[in-house]
Amino acid sequence: DQLYTCLRYCEDTFECRRTLQLRFFGEQFEKSKCNKTCDNCRNGNVAEKRNMTAAARELLGLLSSLEMQKRGRGVTLLMLSELWRGTKAKSHTQFLDLGALTGYGKGHTYTKPEIDSIAHAMVFDKVLEEIPVATASGFSADYVQHGNNAQAVLANTRQFHVRFAVKKAPEPKQSGKKKPASKKKKEGDKRDSINSGKKLSAKRKRTTKKNDASAYSPIDLQNSPILGSLSTDEKTGAKRTNENSVLEKEHTDALLARIKKLVSMWAEEEQMNGNNVFYWNIMSSQNMTKVAIQVPTTMEELADCDLPQNVQKQYGERLVK
Repeated sequence: DQLYTCLRYCEDTFECRRTLQLRFFGEQFEKSKCNKTCDNCRNGNVAEKRNMTAAARELLGLLSSLEMQKRGRGVTLLMLSELWRGTKAKSHTQFLDLGALTGYGKGHTYTKPEIDSIAHAMVFDKVLEEIPVATASGFSADYVQHGNNAQAVLANTRQFHVRFAVKKAPEPKQSGKKKPASKKKKEGDKRDSINSGKKLSAKRKRTTKKNDASAYSPIDLQNSPILGSLSTDEKTGAKRTNENSVLEKEHTDALLARIKKLVSMWAEEEQMNGNNVFYWNIMSSQNMTKVAIQVPTTMEELADCDLPQNVQKQYGERLVK
């Protein structure tokens, strides 16, 4: 009985799992409290009870016909179900006269899962009974025979019902008509929509201008004055230091432009590798100005320009060249 209870639990696709589990232990649980936490409640299937008495009679008649042809050899529940479905597989039809079998193929209108549910329900309701028998090879096989309630079903004094899982019908939608909106409300909604559109457009324009202003393109570096990116104090310091620079002022400014272009190219390489690095993250304008003024030709001279250690290590040799 416990084995059949477990089988029922596995095959049940419509009743709440928590209800089934707690019922096994003698407790009650309302399906509404599950809140779709089990697979059956989530699937939304419901049970449809059908009278399958006629099908049960056909299976019982087929079993009697099989027992006469097999002459004492057992019939399994699977073999009975497959022959009722109309199988032609040799594993089930070998040595059988299919034309003389009562009820052969009568269940062809049912699907295999439905036939399995009918056959198992006949065992659950004791219309059929499975008996374990030791075979000649030493193995155990379960053969079916008429159960305690088989005669009542054949005599039509007992009805046999099976519950099948079906999809729950969707709830009908409310057919109530909505009141038409008033003319004033429509005009107000239209004005709100226009104003919202104007505000959104203006916001987009401001965002675009801000992005354009903050965007950096290294191509424009050659056409823009380098000192334009420096602050007023840095410009004054650069002019004052130019008097002590190694090169003349015009050459110092040209070298500064080339250094900034070179640093921008390094930043582009980092961005191509997926790193969010810009030229000012590598070297500040003040450091570039100091390098242009001192014109270091060795790594030792470059160290006097107060560049960060990681910049010297990664870009120092290329900068000196």
